[in-house]
Amino acid sequence: MRRVVWTVASFCLLMISDTASAQFGGGGGQLGGVRIDKSGLLRAATSAEKKERSSVPELPEDLAAHTDLRQVSLRAVAHEASKHLKAGKPIPKECALLAGLASVEYIILDEKNKDVRLAGPAEGWEVTPEGREVGRRSRRATIHLEDVATALRSVKQNWGEIMCSIDPRRDGLAAIQKVSLGPLSGKKDADKGKETVRKTLGRQSVRTGGVPDDSRFARVMVEADYMMKQMAIGEVVVKGVSNHLDAVMIRHQNGEESVGLARWWFVSDYAPLGVNSSRTVFRIQGPHLKLLNEEMLLTRDGSRIGKGDDSKPDQFSQDFTAAFPDLETKFPSFSDLRNLYDLVLVATLLDQEGALDWLSDTVLLDEEAWPSPSHVVPREAEALAALSFHRPTKSADGRRSQMYSVAYGGVSMRLSKIQFDTSKGIIDPKLDKLGDREATGDSPKESVAKADVSKGKSTGPALSIESGKEQTSKKGSWWEDLKPAEKDSPAEEKSSEEPAEKESSTENK
Repeated sequence: MRRVVWTVASFCLLMISDTASAQFGGGGGQLGGVRIDKSGLLRAATSAEKKERSSVPELPEDLAAHTDLRQVSLRAVAHEASKHLKAGKPIPKECALLAGLASVEYIILDEKNKDVRLAGPAEGWEVTPEGREVGRRSRRATIHLEDVATALRSVKQNWGEIMCSIDPRRDGLAAIQKVSLGPLSGKKDADKGKETVRKTLGRQSVRTGGVPDDSRFARVMVEADYMMKQMAIGEVVVKGVSNHLDAVMIRHQNGEESVGLARWWFVSDYAPLGVNSSRTVFRIQGPHLKLLNEEMLLTRDGSRIGKGDDSKPDQFSQDFTAAFPDLETKFPSFSDLRNLYDLVLVATLLDQEGALDWLSDTVLLDEEAWPSPSHVVPREAEALAALSFHRPTKSADGRRSQMYSVAYGGVSMRLSKIQFDTSKGIIDPKLDKLGDREATGDSPKESVAKADVSKGKSTGPALSIESGKEQTSKKGSWWEDLKPAEKDSPAEEKSSEEPAEKESSTENK
């Protein structure tokens, strides 16, 4: 008989001595997808759904263009949203999507105006078949104003740990240990085997915490977690990211019979924030998040027991974390999740710096003025199953092994204290210029988005504001594009008395 390995979501690994055979490969296509039905059932997208096209809305030229650095005033955008809410109208898309802001790289505190400004790359967006807005060029998810509000409210009101978890039920785990698939000789048998395992496991429970269950925030966490599980079992294949199913089989072939269970979960992974001399501008640094895992034990009645923190990171979690920057652009649900982590960091920083109360009089923190928009609540998850064929290897007692793998885990957002990188004093002198700049609800909108500069490093481009080039203030404007700093600004070049040859030499160093 041949050994069969099953993987069924959430993540654990269960080994049973039995007999079975298979002659085919499992796994899925290169494109993933997650859907949440009106009933709240979380499931993988169908083949037809994966082929659906995105829609591209018409946008003004300044919003459609890409810029490496756009800043958005939270006070001003909240005021803009409030005007429409009071009139009984929906919040305009450009406002709801923070003018196409794709990520937060800088956080600017404006104490004089009791304002907070977020800055980072931005561009025009399109809408994917599942309804997610993504950048037309970067393919990254666009930040939502309602997620900003959810993060601020959660931290302000201390709703507890922001998390989600998709878990197999105890009775399903107990039942799956008694399943015998028998001989499998073709694809039809494999499909029947998948259905047997899925039905035996049953639907998995979805839990969220720290944010409203029906919030977009909760939905994004659950979708990203489920997407990660599709990758772990090989339903979604990505070059450079190992398949947990295959990795477990290799371990088993090397004589590791008691693999037990495993769970995976997302956690934050930030370096200390960069900070300017006046502690008014902060730069987000580090990988942002990573994937952790822990080996578990499974009892016959379906109970799970953790082995503690001594477990070594498995190959899948290491590969996934290393590839995450690329995965964010291939699968927007992951960049959407990273944005949520960044917003929780923003809210935690504001609370720590005493700036969260500045926004108390805005709709961002006023739940009566702007109740949290309601979305379909993800309540259950459909089990995932995949099959992979491997060359047979005898176990110690001479019997073949049939292995089922059940995956579980979730998302955890814990940021109790923000550390700052002060080892080198001022991290970026140009941050002072941005921090000293006044920005109100009538701040100028300096449009330099047409200059499609190249993408900066992961730590974000340096910031600079050139004096004497600001346009007249426009009433009601709440975002503006900024030029990334060059080594020598035009103003500095004009004032320099050094010969041109020396300047050229400096540029070439």
